[in-house]
Amino acid sequence: LPGGDAETSLELFRHLITQPRECYLYRSWQRAGNANEMTFDGIFRLEPAAESLRFDGQVFLFVGASTFSAGTFPVVLALDNGLATVIGEPCGNGSSRYGMVERVKLPHSGRTFQYSTRIWERARSGAGDARRPIEPHVRIVPTLEDHLLGRDPLWDYFVATSVTPR
Repeated sequence: LPGGDAETSLELFRHLITQPRECYLYRSWQRAGNANEMTFDGIFRLEPAAESLRFDGQVFLFVGASTFSAGTFPVVLALDNGLATVIGEPCGNGSSRYGMVERVKLPHSGRTFQYSTRIWERARSGAGDARRPIEPHVRIVPTLEDHLLGRDPLWDYFVATSVTPR
């Protein structure tokens, strides 16, 4: 699960839930007079897909250091709600982070820069230090030897533990 658009990465989980789920509290930077201030915006809620489109089976998420930014939304949702088994290495960032990046082009110099307009915070309190990388349920770190020999220990774990369809 790489970073990217949060809506895209969360669409999968709409098909696994039967009730709305809270993912993150979020706050936005707001302009107030001559200063920027943080305002509480609310809770990001994931709504379930239509019943005929829901999946009722075992789900695994493979994660690693390249799972970051919006890619952590489904990981946190899976961990906090028991929707999937998360396997692999710790994610590339913590469960709370800056996001919703805007781009600005300066009119005279033509230079561009980006800045975050929102802070995403994990909805469940006590879920661990928000600054530390998100830990999977099952920690499997592929080695150089695995790569050189063409082995995939995450896939091997999945094959050994998943339920075979009837």
